[in-house]
Amino acid sequence: DSHFTNLESALVALGCRECLVPTETGKSSESRPLYDAISRCGVMVTERKKTEFKGRDLVQDLGRLVKGSVEPVRDLVSSFECAAGALGCILSYAELLADDSNYGNYTVKQYNLDSYMRLDSAAMRALNVMESKSDANKNFSLFGLMNRTCTAGMGKRLLHMWLKQPLLDVDEINCRLDLVQAFVEDAALRQDLRQHLKRISDIERLTHNLERKRASLLHVVKLYQSGIRIPYIKSVLERYDGQFAPLIRERYIDSLEKWSDDNHLNKFIALVETAVDLDQLENGEYMIFSAYDPNLSALKDEQETLEQQIHNLHKQT
Repeated sequence: DSHFTNLESALVALGCRECLVPTETGKSSESRPLYDAISRCGVMVTERKKTEFKGRDLVQDLGRLVKGSVEPVRDLVSSFECAAGALGCILSYAELLADDSNYGNYTVKQYNLDSYMRLDSAAMRALNVMESKSDANKNFSLFGLMNRTCTAGMGKRLLHMWLKQPLLDVDEINCRLDLVQAFVEDAALRQDLRQHLKRISDIERLTHNLERKRASLLHVVKLYQSGIRIPYIKSVLERYDGQFAPLIRERYIDSLEKWSDDNHLNKFIALVETAVDLDQLENGEYMIFSAYDPNLSALKDEQETLEQQIHNLHKQT
């Protein structure tokens, strides 16, 4: 409609940070409501030349970036009037094709406004859903009141997303409520799980660094230390024998079993234990185990010989 309420709902639900708009758009009086809708959501507007909104080589570009076959994505994009131009501008602005590590790492899917309750920025403010800089204390907003997550960053981001995307499906709502009830009624289950979750690093950020090939040995070790906690988390969940045990198995335990077998997480854990000198972690050093590679072993022996010569010379002096 003339107030762009659908756009506003999408910006709120997806937590968008920035919008790309053709430069000429801002000059027309009809585009004022568009800019108002974007600014109400606290989203930054970046103006780009109208020529950047073209989908000429889009299929070829998407063929490099998208996982799997490009045909479904091409069909999806071509069924919308403005999608190809908008997507073309995003690819050029974010320079996604400039980095080889992006190739084959993306998916494109249609966002359905009817999946979640539609909330505009006015409703979010009126209901004090999210924290604001003017809040007297953190309990002033619904998010601040509920944010007692103990995982590093991940729980906070998930809670953010859930509050911006209230469910509409009755079965899904009841399923979430049943899981909450299980944790509310069983204090031991809740406390044991919290103890283990506190020791988990921000896995989303760590894997992002790995995908971008920006990870150091520190990131790999943190991922390993989180990975070895998975069996403990699984055993805590398996001990629960209340009325929602089948649901907990379906939602959590089955996935944990699938991803922590010898073809997935256990393979990574075994590699780290073979390759990384875990004894040195107590000294705050992250090192590859010298016996892992013959060249490294030779360098290690040479280093020790030189250190011994220095030590002897020091004693002699």
